[in-house]
Amino acid sequence: MVQLEDDAPCCDKIANSPPVAMSLSIPVGGALGLLASAYAYQFWFISGLEDFTDALEELGVRDASLLTTVLGNGVILIMLANCFVTLYGLREKCRIRNNILGHINFCGIPCLIKFLVKSAVHVFVCLSVLLVVLFAAVLDGMYVVFLTIDTICSSDQVDAVRVCFLAF
Repeated sequence: MVQLEDDAPCCDKIANSPPVAMSLSIPVGGALGLLASAYAYQFWFISGLEDFTDALEELGVRDASLLTTVLGNGVILIMLANCFVTLYGLREKCRIRNNILGHINFCGIPCLIKFLVKSAVHVFVCLSVLLVVLFAAVLDGMYVVFLTIDTICSSDQVDAVRVCFLAF
């Protein structure tokens, strides 16, 4: 925290108080990403996954649990990456701005810890981005297949959809 003089304005003293300085240290981008992913998971992914499973069952796929499990675990990994980014950004802001949560200072271990932690965070975040791109490609492909089946086959009869799906 910044050392203020005794006659500093009260708004500077308030902004420099520990609770306010800590709340201003929260990384806004990481926090917004985490909130957006939590919102999307709760209100869009859960209901969309149920609709997706119902569509697969109408097409004759009886056990789509492996695919839905992979998708569910992938989304949780992506949310964990958002948590890591937010927490790491908070720690760095607290270390630089508030002079708390600093590095360990003995035997060269800080360099090793810094290297391992930063490498792990970067690898985890990059893998989660690749996972998002992979999920988007697979699900877009499946969406195109569903639209094609719906267009070619009559969607009123489930048997016709099964026959049409088996033809692909």
